[in-house]
Amino acid sequence: MAGVTSQAAAVFSLVNEIFNRSINLIVAELRLQLNARAELNNLQRTLLRTHSLLEEAKARRMTDKSLVLWLMELKEWAYDADDILDEYEAAAIRLKVTRSTFKRLIDHVIINVPLAHKVADIRKRLNGVTLERELNLGALEGSQPLDSTKRGVTTSLLTESCIVGRAQDKENLIRLLLEPSDGAVPVVPIVGLGGAGKTTLSQLIFNDKRVEEHFPLRMWVCVSDDFDVKRITREITEYATNGRFMDLTNLNMLQVNLKEEIRGTTFLLVLDDVWNEDPVKWESLLAPLDAGGRGSVVIVTTQSKKVADVTGTMEPYVLEELTEDDSWSLIESHSFREASCSSTNPRMEEIGRKIAKKISGLPYGA
Repeated sequence: MAGVTSQAAAVFSLVNEIFNRSINLIVAELRLQLNARAELNNLQRTLLRTHSLLEEAKARRMTDKSLVLWLMELKEWAYDADDILDEYEAAAIRLKVTRSTFKRLIDHVIINVPLAHKVADIRKRLNGVTLERELNLGALEGSQPLDSTKRGVTTSLLTESCIVGRAQDKENLIRLLLEPSDGAVPVVPIVGLGGAGKTTLSQLIFNDKRVEEHFPLRMWVCVSDDFDVKRITREITEYATNGRFMDLTNLNMLQVNLKEEIRGTTFLLVLDDVWNEDPVKWESLLAPLDAGGRGSVVIVTTQSKKVADVTGTMEPYVLEELTEDDSWSLIESHSFREASCSSTNPRMEEIGRKIAKKISGLPYGA
């Protein structure tokens, strides 16, 4: 549930901004009526409770979708709260430039009373959303804290039950993989922002029947930050030899055995989540792979164009953002059906569609 963690971080940022802005408005001693200031103080207290829940959400891996729904509601609340704080700031500016005492009094009534009601409403909404989460903390049972310094380890197995918007990308890349090639093993970089779906797309390709039939040997290694040539070579060798030679600790011996094992065999190797920009390390890793049979291919997924330039022997395949409709379909699938929450609920659909507009086409921002 890496997606939940990224959602929590994003919503945390939004709520934190609202919290800071509300404090600034109070400290600035805007010329608001007492009831308006009181509502801002009440909002601040509720935000403190929400803040602690978000801190916990950022450090948890959930086993259900309840947190996703809560984050959706909280994100939608944050956008509305942001609009109301904009109104408060505009009111403050208007009152500052008003010189007439009488007109200032009128402005207090005309501007601040409706705003106070709006803040009261937004605070009550937040209180309801926060209370709901506090009452459902049992959903956190069985959750595992995440190591904040490491991204999740990926495998070749598909973990997504619903894939949207990537059918054409899949076909484009499979067609590229199945083209005959001569010479050195080609390296195909798939480049996209975090959350664009590079790993999911690679899993789709890896498990496609045509790919299975074309490549007698398929291997998957999650690289992440630690580009340890020996560790990666060992994992590739484990695939190629069904676990033989795993007692070897010498990089040279690992590479010699790997080279002999894959000689003449057409393979597909996926190196997921690569961050290394050092060409020397990259060349060292590739050294034994040229022994592979004709048609062998290496796929590299990365967020970095520089990594793609260092690793790729072909033009990077840039993963474009999803359309708004595709983003909504993904939100609907993940957050409604799996969470036993009907997408026919008009309120929840309204929230989901607003979020689809905001996530900029990144499916795992959903």
